[in-house]
Order: sequence, then C-alpha cells, then structure tokens
Amino acid sequence: MTEGYATAIRLIEAARRDDATTLELTNLDLESLPETLAGLTGLTTLHLGGNRLTRLPDWLRRLTGLTRLSLYVNQLTALPDWLGDLTGLTRLSLGGNQLKSLPDSLGRLTRLTTLSLYDNQLTTLPDSLGDLVHLTSLSLSGNQLSALPESLGGLVNLVELDLGFNRLRTLPESLGALTRLETFVLEGNDLVSPPKEICASGTVAVLAFLRALARGGEEQWSSKMLVVGEAAVGKTTVTKALCGLAYDPSEPQTHGVHVDPLDLRHPEHPDVTMRLNLWDFGGQLEYRATQRFYLTDRSLFLLVWNSRRGWRVGGQVEEWLQAITNVAPSSPVVIVATHCTESVADLDEADLRRRYPRITNILRVDCQDGTGIAELREEIRRRAADLPLMGRRWPATWAGGARRLAAEPGRYITTHRAELLMAEAGMDDPVERRALLNALHDRGQILHFANDPELRYTVVLEPTWVDALITRVLDSQEVVDRGGLLSRAHRAELWRDLDDPGLGETLTALMERFDLAYRTDAPGQDDVALVVERLPAGAPAELPVTWRQALDVPGATELRITYKLSSRQAGIPSWFIAREHRFTTGVAWARGVLLRHHHGPGHAAMALLEDDDRAQPTIRLTVRGVEPHAFYSILHEGFTGILAERYPGLGVQQLIPCVCDGPPGPPCSYEFDHAAALRALERGVGLQCQQSLSTVDPRTLLLGLRPVPLERTLAEIQRDLGQLAETAGRIEVSQLHVLDTVRDLLRHRAEQGVRCPSIFTVTRTGFLRYELRLYCEQPEAPHPLPDDAGVYELRRIPDWLRAYAPYLRLLLSGLRFALPLVGPALTGLAGVALSAADEGRLELSCRLLDRLAGPPQDQTDGLLDPAHASRPRTSADFARLRQALLALDPSGEWGGLRERELPENRGVAYLCHQHREALRYPARTPLEPPAPRREGGGPGG
Repeated sequence: MTEGYATAIRLIEAARRDDATTLELTNLDLESLPETLAGLTGLTTLHLGGNRLTRLPDWLRRLTGLTRLSLYVNQLTALPDWLGDLTGLTRLSLGGNQLKSLPDSLGRLTRLTTLSLYDNQLTTLPDSLGDLVHLTSLSLSGNQLSALPESLGGLVNLVELDLGFNRLRTLPESLGALTRLETFVLEGNDLVSPPKEICASGTVAVLAFLRALARGGEEQWSSKMLVVGEAAVGKTTVTKALCGLAYDPSEPQTHGVHVDPLDLRHPEHPDVTMRLNLWDFGGQLEYRATQRFYLTDRSLFLLVWNSRRGWRVGGQVEEWLQAITNVAPSSPVVIVATHCTESVADLDEADLRRRYPRITNILRVDCQDGTGIAELREEIRRRAADLPLMGRRWPATWAGGARRLAAEPGRYITTHRAELLMAEAGMDDPVERRALLNALHDRGQILHFANDPELRYTVVLEPTWVDALITRVLDSQEVVDRGGLLSRAHRAELWRDLDDPGLGETLTALMERFDLAYRTDAPGQDDVALVVERLPAGAPAELPVTWRQALDVPGATELRITYKLSSRQAGIPSWFIAREHRFTTGVAWARGVLLRHHHGPGHAAMALLEDDDRAQPTIRLTVRGVEPHAFYSILHEGFTGILAERYPGLGVQQLIPCVCDGPPGPPCSYEFDHAAALRALERGVGLQCQQSLSTVDPRTLLLGLRPVPLERTLAEIQRDLGQLAETAGRIEVSQLHVLDTVRDLLRHRAEQGVRCPSIFTVTRTGFLRYELRLYCEQPEAPHPLPDDAGVYELRRIPDWLRAYAPYLRLLLSGLRFALPLVGPALTGLAGVALSAADEGRLELSCRLLDRLAGPPQDQTDGLLDPAHASRPRTSADFARLRQALLALDPSGEWGGLRERELPENRGVAYLCHQHREALRYPARTPLEPPAPRREGGGPGG
C-alpha cells in the first residue's frame, strides 16, 4: 500500500464519519481507488485530479448524487458507458488524460454546464454531445480533432468554446447558431473555412460567416501566385510567357508590382477553371519593404533566377527562400531558372530541397524559344489545385458582394458606397459587410483600414495603384538626398496626376499605416513626412549628450535585450522606427534610432535601438532612465509584434543580460535566453549565471517582458508589491500591471470583434441612483475624463451591469492597487494623476462590484488543473455592454472617447483627445544637433 493510497483511505473514512458532501483526493499518485469510496453516496463533489488512474471502477457509478466530478491529469484512455448514468453532474473535468474517443452515453448528462476535455487525444466527437443543451463552457483544446459534428450547433447556451490547437480545417456551419458565445478560441488550427482573415476579426465575424454560409454557399476557384526574385532575372518575361503573350527582348524592369490573371483547367475537374492572379514584383531592394504587404501565406510562390548569373550571387536564391519561409512558411515554392539554353544551372538541388522542404519543383525555362514553359504551366496547374483556398465554399452573398466591389469602376470609393454595393448584392447584415471588407483587405484584393480614424472612410479598389504611387516616393532622388524627408511641394510634384488634391494626405496616411513613413507636418514647416526606407545609411558619429547623461540621474537604471535574427529581412528595423515615431528625438538612421518617453516631471526614459548590419543581424534595445520598465515593455512589445505579424517564420532568439551580484568589477556579461527564463518561471526555479554561478530569479529578468493574464493580475500585484519595500520598485511593478490589465482587455474585446468603452466606475449617488463614469483606456494609466465628461446616471442596477460585474471587478481591482502609485509618476505627458475623489470612486466601485459579482471564482476548485490555471475563467459580453452604453448615449459620443489603434499591438483602445493626439503628433523636445554621421555601424553607448 502506497502512502498516497493510505492517505486516500484516511480521507474517505473522515468523509464518511462527517457525512461530507465534498471529497478531495488530488495529487496522491493513485493508480486505483479504495472501494470504500463507493459507500459515500452522499457526495456531491469529488476531486480525483492529478493521479495515475487508467480506468474508472464500475462501483463508482453508485455515486449518483454527484454534481461535480474532476478527473483532470490522470492516464484514462477510455470512459465507461455507465458515466452517462451520473445524470446529476453539472461540471465534469477530464482534461489532461489520454482519451481517444468518448462514449455516446455522455449525451445523457443533460444537466452539464461545464465540460472540460482539453489535452487528450480525441480524433472524433459523438453526435450525442449536441444533446448537452445546458452547456455554457466546453473546452476541447489540445486534441487531434479534424472535424466537428454538426450537432454542436445545438449547444445554444454556450458562452465559452475552446477549440484551440487541434487539426481543424473547417468548422460546421451549424456553429453560427451559437449567438451567446463570448469566448471562441480557434488558435492553433489551420482553418480554411472560415478563412484565417475572418477568424482574425473575432467571434462576431466568425459566427456571421457561418450563418451566411448556412444560407447558401458557392465554391471559389481563385487564388494568388507571387512571382519573386532579384531585379532583371526575367520575372515579367516568365509571367508573360505563362499568359501566352509574346516575348520582348527589351522588356523594361518592373517597378513596384504588376498583376495579371492566369486561367487554368483543374487537373481533376475538367469542367472547372481556376484563376490565378499573378503578382509580378520588382526585384529591386528598395521595393521589398512594400512588397511584404502582398507576400501572403496560402499562395503559390514562383522564385525566378537567371542561370547566367549563378544562383548564389546573382540570383540570391537562398536569400529569397529565407524571405518566403519567414513570411509564408506553409506556402509551396517552385524555383525557375531562366536562360537555360544559354548556360547550365549550377543549383545544388538536393541541399536546397533538404533545407527548404516547401520547394515542390525546380524547373528550367527559356522564354525566347519557349523551352520548359509548357512544363512550368503544368506544374503550376497541379500546385494551384492544392492551394488551401482553391475551391473553398464562401457564402453566396459574400461572393456576390466581392464581385460587386470588383466590378465598380474607379480606383477607390467611400466606405459608405462600398456598404451600399454589398447591400445591393444581398448582404443585409452590417457585421457581414464589415467582415467581408476585412477579408478582402487581408487577401490583398482591396485596401481598407477599419480601425484607422483617417482611412476608415475609404476603400481602395486597386491596391497596385497605391503601390505605384508609393514607388514614386521611394524612387525619388530628392527624398534620398534629404535623408528621407518628403516636402509638401515635392509630394505634390510626385503625385501631380491625382484628380483630388486631398488624396495626398490619405496616401501619406497609408504610407504611415504601412510603417514606411511617419508624418512630420507642423505649422510653418514644409516637410510632411519622413520616409524611413530612405533614412541615411550611416549612424551619427556620436549620440546626443542626453543619452550619455541618462544614467547620471539619481535612481536611473539601464535595461537591455538583444534580438538575434536568423536572416536579414526588409523593413527591419525601419518599420519599428516608423511605428514608434511618437517617441522620436529626431535621431534616426537606416539601422538605428534614439527614442525618448516623458512619464513624469523630470522623468524621461530614453531608448536606443541598434542593428549591427550583418546578414544574420543582432539588434540591441537599450533603455535608460528612472523607472524605465514600462517604456522598455512598450518598445519590446512593438518590436516583437512586428516580427510576429510580418515574419511569422523568422527565427528570433532573445537574450537578457544577467543581473547577478557577482564579484566587484564590471557588470556581469552573461546573457540568459528569454525562452529559458520563461520555462524557469513556469517551473518556479531559479537560473544559474554561468559566470558567477549565482542563482538569479527569472521574475527579475522578465520584468517588463512577460504580460500577466488579467485573471491573475490582482494576486500578482499584491504579491509583487508586498515584496518591494522601496517606492521606485513599487511604482515600476504597478506601471507594468496597469499595462498588462489594459492589454488583456483589448485582447478579450478584439476576440469578440466588438468595440465600445469598457473601463468605468459605478458609484451610488442616492436611493436607487448610481453614477457611471467612463475612463480613457490609455494603456499606461487609464483615467476618468476631465470636466465630468462621460458621466451617466443609472436608475437601479441594470441586468447588463450585473452580468459585466465579474469582469469589470477584475479590471478595477488591478487599477485600484496600481493607479494611486502610478498616477503621480505620470503627471507629465500623461496628465493622469488621480484625484482623491477619483481614488474614492475606484474604491467604492470595487466594493459595489464585489456585491454584484459574488465571490470570485476559485481557480483551484479541483476542476481546473494548475497547469491551466491561467486560462480565462471570467468572460464578458462586450456586445451587450455596447448596446447598454448606446442606450445611455445614443450618439455614441461617450464623453469624447474615440477608438484608436495602438501602434505596438494593433489593439483598439478608447482614448481621450489628449492621448489620441499623443499617438499621432509626438511631443517633441529638441535635442542638441547630432554630430556628423559616419558610414556603417552604430554609435555605441
């Protein structure tokens, strides 16, 4: 008898003696259960998680009074049919086992509200699961499901559905009926229906797509082929040959991008014609930062090189393969050598195929006499048929709406006009129309930035037109000579053929949106933008003295993180320079930038980003100042966000300097791997410095680099603040907790695809009278609006507020602890110090919400294992919240709050006027003129 088994017997006996209704036998390493457990027929809750059970004994069926049964993290491979006899169960946890299938009898548990089946080996689900009509939460993540039964559409009470990390390619149309869903997790699946661009728009868009598809769908036989390679290798000539056009020996170079259609018969369905849109890109280096926005995954790539030049130097074949892998890691690639009758291609085919498995074929052509063109066209035909979007069903009304937009004459229209055209095509639901615009934008068929306050009113129907206009700016020698500066007069000259002079501002905003430039226009200045792709190549010989003196301020510290990239890619780091322009100091070059952030009277943190200009670049971010962790966190999120968003296949290693107390002398030079620090944190162990052999707390290394989930924010704040005696440390931890709280809010709201202000206080003002006061969602310091704007009166406590109370309590609880510390430190640029009255309202709101929401959900109630304790447990119905706020303020004015997309994470926040302007027009404090530039390299510290 093991110690755990003996403990279980004692606990069972104690429960029998006390007539207990709850019994916890978790983490006892049990391989079997004592049969005396069968006598506890009065049990309603039984926790058996964290053991080694491989089967459930038949006598367990006698416990018919159970309402909660937890069996997480055991070794169960099958469930007995009799489990369906425990019809009183309302919560059942089976996550972290080895289940390959479920019995049909599970459908008899019709009282279940929570069913957890994550991290098993399920490949199918029984149709009977659809009979569990009272389910509000269903977790199926981390299984091997490739399909779902249509019967799941009957679970109309579901609020949370987690399907993450399975093998799903399509979702059943019936799921569109799950209109109460608030949390719908699809991450980790390679979905093609709904396509990923619909999934990225949130729960509302996904459900709208499925509902429309259920009304009728049609197959779409079109996709994209991207023709890439160095300049003057024959890309345009190959494209024309594929389309049956004549050979032109004097074919000019392509500038920017050109699109041609190619129609091909389907290899297995002769009656089906597939259309490939061939995107022919200019190979010049200066265009690659713009091309990235058209190099999309799920497309076919044609990589062209000139065999007369050689594949290593003249063709840059491997560099292009790296670029394709980084941007579109799952896309097939066909390599094409031109001029094959004039020279022998020296390509190392076996080695390239081994290292780049997405290469489907390597062919040789000569466009002058047509050699190899027929074979190339046949290869493209076969590969096009296998593209993930080829032949997929789209809602018929959506396909009609897309065709109506494509048929509209002109290069751009207003968003209102686009909505009318889609409505004429049968798209009556505005949610569906917005989702279609987002999908077409993500596919590169149109340009439409719904979250941008300037661009949201325009739909560009011809993206290549915009690319051609931007190319003129990149080609401008005047812009190059002026270090990237674009003047108002020169912009007018470059775009003199625009029929609407106001379009210049829109196009400049598009360049800013693409992170190719940022606007510098100010009263009395002629320069309108700085084109970051045309910044000077050389770094300043010496940085401003303010950078060198940043560590001389009492209490100042330095933080650093190093990013090692597996290959150099276009737009790095220039996109980051553009995206973080609100922090500009005016000191920037092609491979680096100096930034500054004012966060309080006399408190300015400065940051230096430097790129070593190598083929496999090392990029170092250094931040100096008093309380610099929040600025450090913002910039780290911005840089890593760009890499993840635009180069999902790029290898990135992050290194954090050691902070150990080593022997006297220079600071420790050892660096820890960021991923290793995260693993150590998860396991609760320290890291050993390989120089001093000291043990380092990973929490110290990761401060500012590790977002804390909202559900854990309050506990984290209380613990971390309790461990810090000095005020400065408490302020920095508080700043980071406030940042993480708002980040999580924006993420949760985006997942549902709903927009509305979501932070506010509610305080009692009289008998059955309450005051709702909206907050600006400025991530570093949310704050109430000035002059009593955004204040509304409530009569009684409405039902929608009772439903939102648990989530709002999480938000405000974190802010209540942190903002009183953060506020005084941010009264400079942020201007958000809380008054005593504001602090009082926060405190009173938390007390009121405590009463409305009831006791917090217990994360350790035995139904959720510790490994998944960070999974969201408190959700919010943002759609209902939006309706309630519109009822209070039908104009949607909301005290002057307006939605703005944050540069770092593209999250949409509701901001006051001051913080909206801070995003667009940075507060500039001139530095002393920088020293003359020197060629190459960085200026150092």
